[in-house]
Amino acid sequence: MDGLYTALSGLLAQGGSLAAIAGNLANAQSPGYLAQTGQVSDNVTAIYARSGGTQGGAWLGVELSGVVYTNAFDLQPGPIEPTGRATDLGLEGNGFFAVRTPAGQLAYTRNGAFTLDPLGRLVTSSGAILLDTQGNPLTLAPGQPFTVQSDGTVVQGGAVVGQIGVYQLAPGSVVSLGQALYQGQAAPANVQVVQRSLTQSNVSLVSSAERMLQAESAYQALTAAVNAESNRSRTASGLGTLA
Repeated sequence: MDGLYTALSGLLAQGGSLAAIAGNLANAQSPGYLAQTGQVSDNVTAIYARSGGTQGGAWLGVELSGVVYTNAFDLQPGPIEPTGRATDLGLEGNGFFAVRTPAGQLAYTRNGAFTLDPLGRLVTSSGAILLDTQGNPLTLAPGQPFTVQSDGTVVQGGAVVGQIGVYQLAPGSVVSLGQALYQGQAAPANVQVVQRSLTQSNVSLVSSAERMLQAESAYQALTAAVNAESNRSRTASGLGTLA
């Protein structure tokens, strides 16, 4: 049964890897999307990483054999492309805009495709509100031109409206909320804001295609192993009954 469990855990892990790669390919053209770069590792290594290198409660009652897929995200900046729209904001470097979701959650995004809502606030397509360095919404006068300086300072009508909050997220702490929104351990970042531009996805199509072929090959091999182990188990069970 150990062989069957190991093969099944590998099958599930490769399934997780395939789903992540499929997500990358589907969102390769989505502004601000972070490529998923998870890996398949043995259970002991994965649990050790989750427990912070300790042997506490994370180990209790856990099956240590087999493998598991652990997701992660590539935080390297994606390319910036000009759009000509004043409300579009890109980031020149490894940074994120801070936003407040309609549910009240603090989140971070590289998708700077903002628009002005009826209250003059810059919002994402999902309604998340762009925040300044103090965690407050930036409110602009609708219909009046404005400029965003490279340090995130917003100027309208000759007056400073506020400064956009830009942050870095600690590797290993990032989780996805969907719609190019993320959460994680954040710290202020010295990253330039580029108005009339958008930060694109950092997905590499070539790398994703290579990983897809490798994962599919491993998945097929593990499927064959599961079938073979299942047949052996049925045969052994039948022999035991005859005996």
